[in-house]
Amino acid sequence: MLQSGSMLQNRYRILRHIGGGGMGMVYLADDNRLPGRMCAVKEMSPDQLPPNDRTWATNAFRQEAQMLARLDHPGLTSVTDFFPQDGNLYLVMDYVRGQTLEDILRDTPNERLPQGQVLNVVRQLCAVLQYLHGQNPPVIFRDLKPSNVMLTPEGQVKLIDFGIARLFKPAKSQDTVTLGTPGYAAPEQWGTAGQSDVRSDVYGLGVLLLRLTTGYDPTPNPFPLPQPRALMPEISPKIEYLILRATPTEPGARYQSVAEFRRDIDTPSERLKPQEKTAVLTSAAPPPAPTPAPAAYP
Repeated sequence: MLQSGSMLQNRYRILRHIGGGGMGMVYLADDNRLPGRMCAVKEMSPDQLPPNDRTWATNAFRQEAQMLARLDHPGLTSVTDFFPQDGNLYLVMDYVRGQTLEDILRDTPNERLPQGQVLNVVRQLCAVLQYLHGQNPPVIFRDLKPSNVMLTPEGQVKLIDFGIARLFKPAKSQDTVTLGTPGYAAPEQWGTAGQSDVRSDVYGLGVLLLRLTTGYDPTPNPFPLPQPRALMPEISPKIEYLILRATPTEPGARYQSVAEFRRDIDTPSERLKPQEKTAVLTSAAPPPAPTPAPAAYP
C-alpha cells in the first residue's frame, strides 16, 4: 500500500487511501501540475495476485483504462492518466465527492431509501446505461450494486468501477469468464448459462431497485428473488411492477432494453400493462456462484 506523501510520476502526491475497487487499491491524490485539483488514483499490483490471475487482471485493468478514456458522460468518472511504475499499473480519474449507495444504506434506518429518491437514482442510472449500451460495440457494466454507485452532494449519480465491464460480442454464445456479485449478477453471468448482454444490466438494475426500496440484501440467497410486496407491503405499485418486469430469470422475459425500463419509470402507474406475477420471478436451482467483484472506492 502506498503511504501518505508518496509521489507517482513526479506529479501525483498521495494523500490517503480511500478504498478498494474491483482491480486494486484507490487513493486520494493531489495533482502538483494543477494545484488544488484532487484526483482518485487506482492501483493494480500484479505481484499481489495469484500467478494464474495476473495476465487476466492486467489485461482487464488496461481495458478499464482504455474503455473509460473513450467514454464521456456526466454519470461517469473521467480518466486523465494511465501509467506503469515500479511494477504496478495506475489509473488516474477525477475525484468524485459523495457517498456510495452502500454507505448511504448503512446509515439509513432499515437500509431503505424514500421511494421517490430511489426512482430518481434509478432514472439517472438508466441514462448512464443507455449511453453505455449505445456504444459500438455496446458496453455491458455487469456489476450494478450499491457499492458501485456514487451519489454526490448535489444528487448526481456516478457509476464507478468498470473492472469487469465488457464489450458485447454478438458472435459469442457465452462469457469467457464468470464474474459478478452474487445476488446482483444476472443468471446468464453464471458459468455456462449464456452470454451477458444489455438485459444483464436490466436485471442488475431491477435487483438494485429492490435493494434500495425494501432493504433486502440478495447476496446470501441470489435465487429466487422474493416477491417485493412480501418484503414491503407498502411498496408502491409502480416500483413493484418495475422490479417484476426487470428480474425474470429468463432474459427474454425481462425488459429488452434500459430504454424500456426508463420509459415505464416515467409512465403513470395506471397506464402500465398488467403483469402476471407468476411468470415473472421464477424459481430455479442456483448455478455455481460467480467470482465476486470487490467493492469500488467510496
